Amino acid sequence: MTDLFRRREDGQMALPVLLLSLAILAATIGGFIVAEAVDTRTRAQKGADAAALAAARDVRDDMIWTFSRGHIVVSPVGPITRSTWPTAFGISSMSGSPGATDFARRNDTTLSSYRPGIQRITTDVTTSSKVESPVGRKARKSVTGEATATAQIDSSGIRCRHHTIIREPRTRVIVSWKVTCRGNGSVAHASYTGPTALTAVIANEDAWRKLFDIRLVD
Repeated sequence: MTDLFRRREDGQMALPVLLLSLAILAATIGGFIVAEAVDTRTRAQKGADAAALAAARDVRDDMIWTFSRGHIVVSPVGPITRSTWPTAFGISSMSGSPGATDFARRNDTTLSSYRPGIQRITTDVTTSSKVESPVGRKARKSVTGEATATAQIDSSGIRCRHHTIIREPRTRVIVSWKVTCRGNGSVAHASYTGPTALTAVIANEDAWRKLFDIRLVD
């Protein structure tokens, strides 16, 4: 009778211990997977941010040349047509795609979408990582992370003007002119010779870059 009682008592004690052990194991594995998911999501966001900023910088650089070539004379005697930054962005907006792909890859992510907006670039990236449970068996094969980032190319504070227009005295044909742009604490210049903008000369490309404010936005 005593042995039977002890066996029953041991069995009653073993069941709660087993259930507690299983609960602890499940919590440990669950916590591990959650931590891996958070890490994967963080890596994805870092990749999206890097891709969007890289794209915005490349588009800005292409915009500068597009903008400068957009200033031409309608006829040899004028007037001089003026380009705009939104127009330049529309022409240059896809030039940032290779850079976005590259910087996404550098951060162990894959660019899944590249979307130009109104002087902004939105990038979507994905990434995945293998996950193993702390007890040595795979709880899940992988955890996938997705993230989106948008970088804005702000040209709202830039002001540009034509000046120093030189004409041939007899025919009044325009032979050269200059454009100066100011904004964001920078002053940038471009010079033109002849009746086309294909001969535009940008004096200091860094000064042109500084005209813009590039930042991540929601």
